[in-house]
Amino acid sequence: MVAAEMDEDDVRAAAAHAIGGSCADARRLPVRAGVVDGVFCSNMLEHTPDPAQVLDEIERVLRPGGWAWLSWTNWYSPWGGHEIVPFHYLGPRRGLAAWRWLRGEPRKNVPFEALWPTHVGPTLALVRSSPGLRLIDAVPRYYPSQRWILKVPGLREVATWNCLLLLRRVETPVGLDR
Repeated sequence: MVAAEMDEDDVRAAAAHAIGGSCADARRLPVRAGVVDGVFCSNMLEHTPDPAQVLDEIERVLRPGGWAWLSWTNWYSPWGGHEIVPFHYLGPRRGLAAWRWLRGEPRKNVPFEALWPTHVGPTLALVRSSPGLRLIDAVPRYYPSQRWILKVPGLREVATWNCLLLLRRVETPVGLDR
């Protein structure tokens, strides 16, 4: 098992509790291509400026038949703005400005520094356009029996709260190998 976290303070805190890990960017993992059986990526996609690069990297490191469990808090959900909730509904820039005016500087997860608006529809489109990844399931993480919500544009962005995708690595056609 390889644990990766981009925040050095979080890696040190985990090490203090005998939890191993390395400081790494999910867009450039320190792992050879095609050797990982599974990727567990919980609530981090909204913390990268480029979800497409994370998906490319998941595709690169997974072996054929490997799986990925990918979840994130989508922007328009009740907790999408993390520390600046509920002002995130004004948009990331205006919401942050309103938060700062009323409450001061957020303690962490500042939009466009450590939090980026991440949406269900565009993320599903990214997965579907990845030649080496197949979408096995897409559900609201906290109430998976209500998977129908993800089929309704607009509603899925606010009612899902946290989106969960189950992916499988498929053989890449010749010429598309990365």
